[in-house]
Amino acid sequence: MTRDPAVAYTAADGTGELRSPYWRSQFDNVQDAVTSFLLDYDDANQRASALDERILGQASSISPNYADLVSLAARQAMGGTELTIRGSGNQWNTSDVKMFMKDMGTSGRVSPVEGLYSSFPSFLYLNASYGGYLLEPILEYGNSSSWPNPYAPRDLGLNYPNATGNSATHSQGVEQSGNMLIMALAHAKASGDGSLLSRYYGLLKNWADYLVDNSSPLPEGQ
Repeated sequence: MTRDPAVAYTAADGTGELRSPYWRSQFDNVQDAVTSFLLDYDDANQRASALDERILGQASSISPNYADLVSLAARQAMGGTELTIRGSGNQWNTSDVKMFMKDMGTSGRVSPVEGLYSSFPSFLYLNASYGGYLLEPILEYGNSSSWPNPYAPRDLGLNYPNATGNSATHSQGVEQSGNMLIMALAHAKASGDGSLLSRYYGLLKNWADYLVDNSSPLPEGQ
């Protein structure tokens, strides 16, 4: 919470952005944010408990074991992300929101596509808009001149919080392109917002064409 800037991001035109935590659009400093939370603690605790009960209740309708897994997964999915905004001082662009995920395993990569894919149902369930905030930085990068390959990127960088791109070729073109196509469609259906599909239609079609040309036989390891 105290790290500001939160993420160093390279935009599609190559411009560097130092992005701040989203809470900065609501509060001037950490102390004000913490004070506001403490004043709202009782209500926040009730909302959190209600969310826990709703998640566990719906998951338990599948099976008790599934509920145990889901109760852990929801926290893990959200715990590795940061919601960011661009601006400074009192001038924050609340229409420019991007979300990033850290690979909390061994690599520390930025927004690993396979990690986003495995956790994407959680984001669509909790708030489908989060899915769009996570996907757009990858789509923007994949659509830029910095990305030279015909398939989807596998991440936005090797060292979180530096989302400055990773243009290296990789052997997961089919897997990651398929992941991105599935997530883009799932986000549009869950949120009712097809703007990402419209804005990046050409890129998504290129990735779909890559799958048609390269997925049979399926490459080893994918």
